[in-house]
Amino acid sequence: MGERSILNLRIIWGALIFGPLMTLIVLNQVPQQQPPAPLHPTVDIICMAMLIVLVPVGFLVRSIFLRRARAEAAPSLNALVVGNVIFWSVCEGTCFTSMIVAFISSWTLPLKLCVAAALLLQFLSFPRQPQIA
Repeated sequence: MGERSILNLRIIWGALIFGPLMTLIVLNQVPQQQPPAPLHPTVDIICMAMLIVLVPVGFLVRSIFLRRARAEAAPSLNALVVGNVIFWSVCEGTCFTSMIVAFISSWTLPLKLCVAAALLLQFLSFPRQPQIA
């Protein structure tokens, strides 16, 4: 796999992590005009369920793509790209959902955990050269 290919994948990673980080910064800078309306606790449960179910499923899909790529005689960069983009998108979706719910109501511990865990997993999955080889 060439240096240019891994650079392109790192650019995609950076773009997908830039969105939640900027949204988090902006949401924390916007002053609240009125006291936040409390939402039903089910919303926190839904965000936690997204973190507990969707993120591991995204990681499983990513590992299946990487395993198939390693099994081939000539590993494909497409498998690495698709697997990683699926995983990063699931992390980003969980993060954005939790941040929007927090913006509508208020930051609760489950929402903070969802945002922190999703961003951490996305940071830890930075693309490195020997992922396929």
